[in-house]
Amino acid sequence: MDYSYNIKAVYQPIDIKNTFDLFAEDFDNWFVENKEIYLSELNTLLATKPSGRVLDIGVGSGVFAFKLGVELGIDISSSMLKKSKERGIDVVQADVNALPIRSESFDTVLVSFTICFVNSVENMLKEISRVLKCGSSFVLGEITKDSVWGKKYSELGKGGHRFYSKATFYTYKQTKRMLLKSGFELIRVYGTLDFSPDGEPFIESPTDLRPDDYTSIKTFGFIVIVSSKSC
Repeated sequence: MDYSYNIKAVYQPIDIKNTFDLFAEDFDNWFVENKEIYLSELNTLLATKPSGRVLDIGVGSGVFAFKLGVELGIDISSSMLKKSKERGIDVVQADVNALPIRSESFDTVLVSFTICFVNSVENMLKEISRVLKCGSSFVLGEITKDSVWGKKYSELGKGGHRFYSKATFYTYKQTKRMLLKSGFELIRVYGTLDFSPDGEPFIESPTDLRPDDYTSIKTFGFIVIVSSKSC
């Protein structure tokens, strides 16, 4: 299928690309070994009901994308893209700062577990706005910095964890501010992982939250923000 791509150079830090290339198998296996967490996060993304032509930026191994009707996955890691392709997803290796995609060509853009690994969130959001059709949906899933999950992952990162040592986590307030500055209108927020990372995991149903309910939102380890491109 022709998407009219112009393949561009990768600008993300090379150590992030190398890490995900080297440990793609470990990354993919984590979701198998932590099924309850994975399904809780997947259910929360599914609650947003992605529709139309769906682009997944930072598609990784495709463990979420193949359940969400994604038409195209973008990632800088060739090893991750290989796994996504094995799951039936059309993929292109590219950088989030320079998406090789026509302007206003997608109805939904998904970004999950990616914002913490990009070197310029502002540039990524500009590119997402460019490729989205007017009034269409941007679905952003992230581990929040001020949740117990974000605090634990940050500590693991300080200890040299192969993935989290490369991550920069944000609070919901910080992410909301960046979205508004980039011209997105927040519609709703879903939350999951209301239990401690040290507790017994179970499959949670997503909780529907108001975008201004900061107190409730920060109690969830994983949140999904649904916004629309202002026109």
